[in-house]
Amino acid sequence: MRTLSDAHERDKARRISRMPAGPARLGALLRYTIKDAERLPLQIDGLPSEVQSAYQAFESAVETARDAITGHSDSTAAVNEAAEQDVKGFLASLRENKALPKLKRLGARAKVEESHVSLEACEKLLGVTHDELVDAMREVWADWRRDLLSQSEASREAAADAVGAADRAIKKASGEYQAILSLDHEIVGRCRDIGRQVEEEQRAGTPWYQLTHFPTEQPLRRLVIVDEKHGGTISLDMEAVLAALRAALEPQAFGASEWVPPDDAEHATLQASEWTSAPWLVKAMRRVIGPHCAICGNGRPAADFVAHEDGKAVLVHESCLHLSAAQQDKLERQRARAKMAQGARY
Repeated sequence: MRTLSDAHERDKARRISRMPAGPARLGALLRYTIKDAERLPLQIDGLPSEVQSAYQAFESAVETARDAITGHSDSTAAVNEAAEQDVKGFLASLRENKALPKLKRLGARAKVEESHVSLEACEKLLGVTHDELVDAMREVWADWRRDLLSQSEASREAAADAVGAADRAIKKASGEYQAILSLDHEIVGRCRDIGRQVEEEQRAGTPWYQLTHFPTEQPLRRLVIVDEKHGGTISLDMEAVLAALRAALEPQAFGASEWVPPDDAEHATLQASEWTSAPWLVKAMRRVIGPHCAICGNGRPAADFVAHEDGKAVLVHESCLHLSAAQQDKLERQRARAKMAQGARY
């Protein structure tokens, strides 16, 4: 099957294939293929029609395999029941000196054999539909990916609009709650007769006004998050949370958008183009080739700009780019001597 090609996955598939044929092996294969399919991006809206059809066929094969396992269990139980009935029938016939009845266990055993064949066929069906699903995804990969990039940006914009509307509504409601507290406070504080009355009023033997007018209890001022893993709660300022959410929904760089599959029409053009330095690219270059500057050779502080040298992308300190050619040559010579000295020590 076209599962992930790492050693761990190959080992799991190999262990399943070495199990004796039967319901246990089909069950293991069923769990394995379901788990593998869960890795695929099939739970999003708007799957390509080819992928949707292949996915439905795979899900149907999963249900067929489950039914086959249940059917095998039922047929095995039926053999034992038929065997008991045969013994009872033969006993009755022998006592009454009658012809022996037909054996029921033979038909039951035939059904068990059929269920065994069904189990093996279901293994094949799972493998075929699983691979057809992967093939369908591979076939539409480039176009589907392009559509997803477009859809994700539209969804981000819709989310930003929704958060903006929620932000305005929350601020409006918060202001109205605050206005209630302010209105009560100002009237009670300015009208002495009301103030004396309110101060003396009790409800169920407790000071009514004081209990109901804590500013910290105003709705929509704080966001409380329950830490279910470690227990306790985290209280955050609502305005700060909304500001962070708005910032998170601003347009952001997405490195994967700078790559296309090998069979994409833009693959050759994009591969032949140079990079445009960006924070995400600098981080990626540091992770892949290291943080050292191609001009001065230093990695502390880490290089912070992507430049090109003889058509190859390199990391440099942006400050080093502003040095004169003579200064850059001097740094290059110093770096070369440092490398030679380091090599001589070993």
